[in-house]
Amino acid sequence: MNIEWVEIIDGVKAVHTGESMYYYGAFGCKRIEIIRYFDAKTGLRFYTNCDSTERANEVIEKKAAEGHRMVIGPKAPWLSPDGSSLIRNRTETAVGVYFAD
Repeated sequence: MNIEWVEIIDGVKAVHTGESMYYYGAFGCKRIEIIRYFDAKTGLRFYTNCDSTERANEVIEKKAAEGHRMVIGPKAPWLSPDGSSLIRNRTETAVGVYFAD
């Protein structure tokens, strides 16, 4: 993994890779930077944000059935609408789900 630079937002380490991918959405194709997220305390790799702990537990159960151990951690920041920076995830009830294996 390339590491261009790193920033920590709300307990999440965001690793800017300098690599990009194409995102196809409602407004056409957009090129966005690939950012890898990790729990800043534990170093565990981020999987997804969930809007509640209950939803996170559902994801954890599903991934357990696939053979993965997952844990709840801090919610990851969002990519700004123009794709130029990261912004804090202000959803109060959101949590992040991380790979523990």
